[in-house]
Amino acid sequence: MAGARPDHTTLFHLLLLSSASFALYALTLSSGFITDDEQEVLKDRVIRSFANIPALFAHSVWFFLGGKGDRYYRPLKLLAYSIEYHLFQFRPALWHLANILLHIAVVIAVYWLVRDLATRQLAFWTALWFAFHAIHVEAVAWIAAGNDLLCGLALLLATWSYHRARAGASPLLHYGLSVALFLAGLLTKETAITFPLVLLAYDFFYRRHSLGELLRAWRRYLAYFAALGVYLVLRWHALAGFAPDNPPNILTLKEMFLTVPVVLVQYVWKTLVPTNLSYWYVFRPVRVLGWKPLAAVAFMLAVVVVLLWLRRLEPLLSLALAWFLIFLVPVLYIPKLGVNVFTERYLYIPTFGFCIFAAWAWLRVRELTSHPWVRRAIYASLVAVFAFYTAVILRRLPDWHDELRLCLRTAEQAPTGDILAWAGYAYRQRGLLQDSIRYSQQAATVDPRLAWPHNNLGSNYLALGRYDEAIREVQKAIELQPDYAPHWANLAILYRVTNQLAKAIEACRRGLALAPNDHSLLTQLALALWHDGQHEQAFDAYRRAIEAEPDRLDAYINMATALYQLGQLDAAIAQLLAGLRAAPDAEEAYLVHYQLGAVYKRKGLTVVAAQEYQRALQLKSDSSLAHFPSEAFRPSPADPQR
Repeated sequence: MAGARPDHTTLFHLLLLSSASFALYALTLSSGFITDDEQEVLKDRVIRSFANIPALFAHSVWFFLGGKGDRYYRPLKLLAYSIEYHLFQFRPALWHLANILLHIAVVIAVYWLVRDLATRQLAFWTALWFAFHAIHVEAVAWIAAGNDLLCGLALLLATWSYHRARAGASPLLHYGLSVALFLAGLLTKETAITFPLVLLAYDFFYRRHSLGELLRAWRRYLAYFAALGVYLVLRWHALAGFAPDNPPNILTLKEMFLTVPVVLVQYVWKTLVPTNLSYWYVFRPVRVLGWKPLAAVAFMLAVVVVLLWLRRLEPLLSLALAWFLIFLVPVLYIPKLGVNVFTERYLYIPTFGFCIFAAWAWLRVRELTSHPWVRRAIYASLVAVFAFYTAVILRRLPDWHDELRLCLRTAEQAPTGDILAWAGYAYRQRGLLQDSIRYSQQAATVDPRLAWPHNNLGSNYLALGRYDEAIREVQKAIELQPDYAPHWANLAILYRVTNQLAKAIEACRRGLALAPNDHSLLTQLALALWHDGQHEQAFDAYRRAIEAEPDRLDAYINMATALYQLGQLDAAIAQLLAGLRAAPDAEEAYLVHYQLGAVYKRKGLTVVAAQEYQRALQLKSDSSLAHFPSEAFRPSPADPQR
């Protein structure tokens, strides 16, 4: 920015970039919460109170589900969720708007950084290319991928601040700002861990310092490594290790050597030609030396040669290429990635380097071309490229509209067992049980090792009243995945509804041995104990369930039901009111008011009972409970299964 106020041209550039970015992704405003959004946003009760902020920094991303061995430590992502929840509640359009605005902020950061590194003209075209690049759809359209946007923004601004400090503009202030932004990037996504290499690349490639000069200037980087040390301590404390989770991508050293270059080439190709975009790419490790790994290794060697050659001729392009490669390093460490090894959102930050190349090449060709017809041809080519990007984006965005549409589209592209099981789950969520059964059976056939399809089938058969088949399927899920507590909860539900109470209690105890504080298991145990006549033990299990997750209402409701049936009406009222105090905004709050209406009616307080029924009706106008109050309690729907 060179310390000057933005002039009219710069303001026009920023307005055009912002408008184009918003227009490209405005369609996402009609999309909902999908895949991880359902867990991280809708079911994570920790983000619903700012009082829980310290817990966000002390645990992994998925700790609210009771998971252990999680390899994700992203507290600033969760803090952003908490802020968005308090601003937007569960209105998905506003969450998607936040993602679009973050993307616009990244585009503007790209503009300012390149403007300071080179020229305003190159900055505009780089930012425009970044705004239109079709590979960014997943990162912008998916709420759960917003951490890529946050991390990208933090790292671009950290680079800009470092450049400002090296240029002599308030060095202490900008160094401090750069270090703080680097730490923010680390606390948002693990990709930021390679950022110190970007600083070394900036000094070596862009400023063309020698290796000796870099070594003598070690104090310049000390604060960044101190920030990295702070992050590693926090991460180790939260995860009980650096990355304790061990996904099934176990490769030998030879397989890593053969596979990594091939995956890198796939990322380069997808950046150059962003077609056939998919949520899921089937990973096939390279185990035998052949032409693909040989060609990929040759390509990598050529890239190193080009990198050093550009250092002498075009330092900015050398830095851009280094940026692209450095930020792909973390996602090339395959053993610590999930089963979805190759994903498009991993390219959101690296493509900044590609966009510099693309913009520079366009401007260079335009500069060297003088013939009018040739100039028209290259302008037409540019329009064609951006039209192609726009078409890909607009064609891809509807796939992200809802979970069923996304998983069906993904199943067409990658019909693996996991994806087919996901489709079965999505159909079940819509109440389309026959479709769910069909996809779940296909998933079990494609990959007999998966437990998820059998769990889906058990849930579907339960809904259809086919209890024997449901029990067999859930037992099969347990056989395949015996250490997954929710399977035991589902089996307990089936045994309870078929009045096999001893088996239901045993299933709960087996599950609780794996997850002692699991709310669903404790609630199911209490229900089974109650129906078995073990009332005191049931109340004890309800209390444990409430202690485990005090802001979930099903235990309060079922415990109040038990008290009601014993005639302890005041105690039932107290339990229901305690639930409302703990979770006033919970989805099941309408049912609490209905239950209160039933208790007050039995006590003869008809006016108060009518008020409670009215509140239930206001909260859930389509509820049969609110429309048709009765003396008998009805149990809460405490049987979620996945």
